Amino acid sequence: MGKFNVCRVIVLNMKQVILIREDIDMSVGKTVAQGSHVSVIASRQADEDTVEEWIEEGGKKIVLRVPSKQELESIVNQASELPTAKIEDLGYTELDAGTLTAGAIGPASENRIDEFTSHLQLYQ
Repeated sequence: MGKFNVCRVIVLNMKQVILIREDIDMSVGKTVAQGSHVSVIASRQADEDTVEEWIEEGGKKIVLRVPSKQELESIVNQASELPTAKIEDLGYTELDAGTLTAGAIGPASENRIDEFTSHLQLYQ
């Protein structure tokens, strides 16, 4: 009998999308902090099994840019049947208190999230 190599194939079908407003001026550090905050909050909206599956698949996160506050709110509101979150800055450093900076959708299936975000471009 020959030897068989066994490999584990992981199908990435879960992700989280982080939405960053591009119409406000934030430093790189502020942008990372806001994206991190909203990611954690949205993750806590998902059920435990969904979070476990997402983490087992690698915890995929995609960061996308959103042109305005209105579009950010619209996208997150449309995706309300999925885990979602929005974050407003507290105003301690760069931005005025209450400035909506970021949103997140997921973790959830890529196909479900793409229904709301496929038209957006990567944040760079």
